[in-house]
Amino acid sequence: MISFQQLSIVSNLHYENHKKARKKAVKFFEKLDEDGDGWITKEEVMGSKLVTDLGKNFMKKALKGVDGDADGYITFDESKSLLYLSEYSKRKCRACGRSLRYGHGFSCMQCVQEQADDFNLCYRCFESRGIEHARHGYLHFLHDFAFLNKLLEMSLPALPHRLLSPVEVSHSSDL
Repeated sequence: MISFQQLSIVSNLHYENHKKARKKAVKFFEKLDEDGDGWITKEEVMGSKLVTDLGKNFMKKALKGVDGDADGYITFDESKSLLYLSEYSKRKCRACGRSLRYGHGFSCMQCVQEQADDFNLCYRCFESRGIEHARHGYLHFLHDFAFLNKLLEMSLPALPHRLLSPVEVSHSSDL
């Protein structure tokens, strides 16, 4: 389990360090911000496809967790966590095509560092070594929990100060 604070850190790092991902984050925010006022309301989120993808009860909890300043609105930076949750929930095993829920897969850390396409495997395919990862082999695969922890470890010194504000640090609900 990671906290919403940690999710915020990982998602901000991901969407700020990759050009394609940054553009995707902007499009995602603009799509959710139906009235174009620069804020996403609970109503805008609850009326979106995110509820279909992640579930109504989960989205209610996620909204509380990602609203770091608890003002009732989701800012652009806060919306990156919602996008990351949505994208992470859509991962597929590169070998068999199964959906990978959080905690049920392995990801290639080297692909992430090189900003290449994600390379994910389910338990069964990872253990069988039935797929060849031609670029990096199996040395750089990390289980989901270790993968997110590694991202946090690698990036903590480079974090913008706003990500470590007292409001967000005190907001540590678990996913």
